[in-house]
Amino acid sequence: MKRTSWPSDPFFEMDRLFNRAFGAADFWPGSFVNAGHRDFPLDVHGDDNHYYVTAELPGVAKNELDLKVENSVLSITVNKTNKGEDASSESVMTRSITVGDDIDVEGVTAKLENGILYVSLPKAEERRPRKIQIG
Repeated sequence: MKRTSWPSDPFFEMDRLFNRAFGAADFWPGSFVNAGHRDFPLDVHGDDNHYYVTAELPGVAKNELDLKVENSVLSITVNKTNKGEDASSESVMTRSITVGDDIDVEGVTAKLENGILYVSLPKAEERRPRKIQIG
């Protein structure tokens, strides 16, 4: 699997890995937001019949997510509100990826389990690879 969300700053990545290893919260309101980065890790892969997208979203509830497929682009938007005693803040992050023009949009499914979003995008039947028999 290819990870598609590595930041371009190697020191930021090292800091994120150390924070994750030693227990620092690195998502809400951790280093992604505090460092000015407004994204979240994604994995994208596919097979003959589907594209699969997995997003790491710890602390995010279903009602804070918005997913849509439009013009061969999957967009995942997180709208997170953090309410404190004295103030509240809102963070909005969106990741968009081109998934191909062969998606069966009506068959797209998604589930959120333990902070991981799983999206399955089936390829349209007429666009799937077919084995051709040689006569």
